[in-house]
Amino acid sequence: MSETQSDVHSIKLEEEISKLKDQLMVITSKLDIQQQAYMVKVSQDQRSKEKELFKALEQWKDEEKERQKAQMEEMRHMMLKEFNKLSNMIDLLQDFLFYLNRLHSSAYIEEERNRKVDKLERELQEQKELILFQREQVSSSSTGRVLGMNKQPGLIQETLYEWPELDLSYFYQ
Repeated sequence: MSETQSDVHSIKLEEEISKLKDQLMVITSKLDIQQQAYMVKVSQDQRSKEKELFKALEQWKDEEKERQKAQMEEMRHMMLKEFNKLSNMIDLLQDFLFYLNRLHSSAYIEEERNRKVDKLERELQEQKELILFQREQVSSSSTGRVLGMNKQPGLIQETLYEWPELDLSYFYQ
């Protein structure tokens, strides 16, 4: 009995070991399948998070580009405004330098002097013409009066007071 029992017992143990091995293999395969499913899920979750992060990064990049573009546009407008101001200032300075050079050039000074002399000569000529005209008026109007004035000595003084604008230096020469 002992040998047969031992054999039977041994067979039973072997069968039991075999069943346990089979159960272990089934459990191992189930664990492998669960682990693979978990890995797939973790991988999908990780890809999903990576996609979300990548999408957020792309959105941030786009926003940053727009912000920088707006800053660049603002800077461009400020620089253009400053450039126009400087350009206008340069133009004014160039005009001023041209004026100063012209003012100090001898040709300009000579031209200005000639212009003033011409103006004074015209004014002098007008004064001469006015004096001649006044003399003619005095001589034409006084010839008739002189005859009558000999009879009235105070009338000459009254006539002189009536025409204070007359230049009488002609009579005192």
